[in-house]
Amino acid sequence: RPSSAPPGRAVGRSQWLIKFPGAPGSGPGAEMGKMDLWSNPPPFFSCPFCSRRVQVPKSLWPSDPGVMVRTGPRRGKGPEYDGGFHPEKRKIARVVSSTYRHGNRADFYLDGKKIALDSGRWAFHEQNRRGFNVVTLDPDSQQILSAMSYDTASGGNVAVSQLATDLNSLPEGRIVLVAVRGSGLQSLSGAAIRALRRVGATSMVSGGRSQEGYVLIGMKGGDAVAERRGHHVEVEGVLPRPPWQTPSISEVLRLGLRLQTSPTQSMLTTPYKALDDAQPETATTADPSYAPTVEKLRLRQLLRSVVLVASGFFRDKSSRLVAWSLACALLVMMLGFSLLQMWFLNTFREFQNALHDKDQQKFYSTLLLMFKVVLSIMPLLALRELLRGALALEWRRYLTSSLLSRYIGESRMYYRLKLLGKGLDNPDQRIAQDCGEFTDAILQFLALLVQNIMLILFQSSLLFKISPDLFYFVVVYSIVLNVLTFVVFGGPLTRLRRRILAQEASFRFGLVRVREHAESIAFYSGESFERGRCQHRFFNSLMDTLYRMLGVTVSFSIILAAATYVVRVAPFAVLAGKYFRGDIDFGAMMEAFSILSGLEDAFTTLVSQMSSITDMGAQAIRIQQIWDLVSDDSKDLADSPAISMERDAGEIQKESQEVPVLLQMQEVTLQTPSGHAVLVERLSFQLRQGESLLLCGRSGVGKSSLLRSIAGLWGRGSGVIRCCPQRETFFLPQETYLCLGTLRENATYPQEAGGASPRDDTIREALVKVNLDYLRDRYGLDKPVDFDAVLSGGERQRLGFARLLLRPNLKFAILDEATSALDRSNQSAMYENLQRHVKGFVSIGHSSSLEVLTRAVADTTAVSTVAAPSDPQDLGWYFLQQKQFLDDLKVCEDRHDAWNSKVFMQDEEIEKLKKQVRALEEERDGLRKDLKEAMRERDEWQVSALRVMSKREFRSSVEALEAARRRPLPP
Repeated sequence: RPSSAPPGRAVGRSQWLIKFPGAPGSGPGAEMGKMDLWSNPPPFFSCPFCSRRVQVPKSLWPSDPGVMVRTGPRRGKGPEYDGGFHPEKRKIARVVSSTYRHGNRADFYLDGKKIALDSGRWAFHEQNRRGFNVVTLDPDSQQILSAMSYDTASGGNVAVSQLATDLNSLPEGRIVLVAVRGSGLQSLSGAAIRALRRVGATSMVSGGRSQEGYVLIGMKGGDAVAERRGHHVEVEGVLPRPPWQTPSISEVLRLGLRLQTSPTQSMLTTPYKALDDAQPETATTADPSYAPTVEKLRLRQLLRSVVLVASGFFRDKSSRLVAWSLACALLVMMLGFSLLQMWFLNTFREFQNALHDKDQQKFYSTLLLMFKVVLSIMPLLALRELLRGALALEWRRYLTSSLLSRYIGESRMYYRLKLLGKGLDNPDQRIAQDCGEFTDAILQFLALLVQNIMLILFQSSLLFKISPDLFYFVVVYSIVLNVLTFVVFGGPLTRLRRRILAQEASFRFGLVRVREHAESIAFYSGESFERGRCQHRFFNSLMDTLYRMLGVTVSFSIILAAATYVVRVAPFAVLAGKYFRGDIDFGAMMEAFSILSGLEDAFTTLVSQMSSITDMGAQAIRIQQIWDLVSDDSKDLADSPAISMERDAGEIQKESQEVPVLLQMQEVTLQTPSGHAVLVERLSFQLRQGESLLLCGRSGVGKSSLLRSIAGLWGRGSGVIRCCPQRETFFLPQETYLCLGTLRENATYPQEAGGASPRDDTIREALVKVNLDYLRDRYGLDKPVDFDAVLSGGERQRLGFARLLLRPNLKFAILDEATSALDRSNQSAMYENLQRHVKGFVSIGHSSSLEVLTRAVADTTAVSTVAAPSDPQDLGWYFLQQKQFLDDLKVCEDRHDAWNSKVFMQDEEIEKLKKQVRALEEERDGLRKDLKEAMRERDEWQVSALRVMSKREFRSSVEALEAARRRPLPP
């Protein structure tokens, strides 16, 4: 960026500006902010109409900005900014690799020093080729000293060795940036990390995979090399640690600028992930020797998911008795079936020999025996399928009930998952569909596997007696086929199946959203947008994945078909010599063929069931992911620091007060779920019995978040909240939830199923108080109705007040704009009912009429803003920023007025054009009428001409016939 460019103005190309956490503020981190204006970029907001970027006053900055990233315009999208202010969880973005898509310039800081790169000097020109791009910079002047490229297409080891050799030849203190491009990024980045560490440069590694590549940043130093060789060197300000451990960014900031005084000390950072990386975070290690392959990690994850999901049913105290009983009974049935099948094979051999020898008596006796064996097998088959189905249903009952109790339980995981924005797609499908499909698939596979193991144990001896060579052939053949199948097709099939499940669920969810919001979409005439979104975003990607799945499946089917034909020919080819010599009879050959076919099916169970295994693995991973997230000890959903929520058995008593307190907040600070911004800071108040409080303020200052914290739905923050017991508190949201059921169930919601319901007269009285008595006359109390499609917004909110009136022993109510859809009279009636039914309430509203209905009004705007500084110098800068802020707003208002006048003139021109179009359309209609009249006259003339021609032709034909009759016949 040019140094003369003023702050907040676009200069035509994108910029990335990155700063370590801590500045502005006190401490060593603030020193980096004083080095250059752009090391401390102010936040901005975009004007929605013009291309102007308005600077926000410094007093409104967040207290802990974290890492600030601001981008300029992308190419071809105009001068407006599209990045904005992104404080992202104290993480450094993958700045250099993110600039490859747009050809941007990158400005970032390494060890407190600014480094500016033009990505055109070392951008990836060949994205599909694997390799490294290496840039070295001078630590003082930040000038690019060298740029090298290493292509691994001919051999990865050669490129890595050359990279290590070139890094060893670099002088100490050089800043090294290594970018990894192409496929196989994790293995290549591991090799680059090891090469950097060999020369003593600890690296900063981006956390996830990307098409643009990884970026590794380090500084070559001699002390780290000594540590790697076992000679530890003590440097002032360096924390003692094992050589493989990488300190956190907070430790680096505590060292401050001491690292700058030791240029040989390697820069220590922690792994970071890109801002736009949607993949879940994975644990990383700084040990360079640990570089497992992707295939092993995926196989381990698959096996772990299957074992974890499957083992709980047999270990839980509530289900293990039923599980083991059904499993043991199923094993007994399978053992009996295997023994009867062996008996059938021996009888079938005698049957074939009798047929070959033309022994009629033996033929009929063995035929009768085979009939008895079949009659014995049939009930065992029925019992086996019955036990397998019962075990699958009980297994599904356990999985679904366990997930439901965790997902929709007291911990409210369904709400926390949505609040924290965890990347878990379609949890409803995982619970309702994947659990059932997983239990069916794993039981079918396990039953087939156990049955085939028994078959192998019983029939291997028979085949070995007939031909040892044939037995060895089928063993080697099966091992080779299984290994080949799993190595080549196992991973792709599982990944594609997981992707198909997720894409089908997303496609179905998009259609469900269209159905749920049908009225709003119809009002907006958004059919084309929704159709295009479902078609292009969901269905087209699903079809691409299905075609890829089809290609892999066809290749797998070809190999499986070829293997099947080999097995059909193999027994005859191996035993033909013995049969021709008379060593074995025809029945033995056919028995060997039958046994070999059965053994081949048994040995290749994994191959033949590959589709079921991939489905089972994909479903197990999806179930295990939601199981881990909704577990009580899940670290992903932990809110730290948390708000201390205390609910007393009765009212909260204050020592110096006679009136009991319903709500008390002490030093409560609320943050966003990600922890980036502070919504409410150090709020303390109390609400006594008989009091009510109205919260008002502009949108986004934290009013609803404050109510959610009182209701126990917001855990991100600190402080103490004391409130009435949950059974004595009722929450009324802005959007009233309507359950699937009758009017009685909706009026008494959330009463548990089977509980004591209020009497009909009580329900009718509550409906009369909220002016909804006509619903009882229209639909009755016990008729199932889809009230979501019937009730308006105001009727829903009044039904919510009816629920409050039907709850006994209520003391405290929380209202989040619960009357926003009601008129003035209904609003007054609802608040009168509320004041008679509860002892106190807190409400959010924007209507001035609510101030009359409440006893106290609190403006939450001042709660979330930062006070002006008290220092005179800072105060002058503060007012200067405020003036600049107002001037910028004035410029925007002037541009908006100009834009509105321009739009008005354009509307007038459009009206003139519409009039001209209407005149042309009228002229066109007149010409069309004249044309139709001319065409009608032309058709009539053609018809009359054809009639005249037809009469003439008929007359000439008659004359020709008469002349022919008069002509004398030849002799």
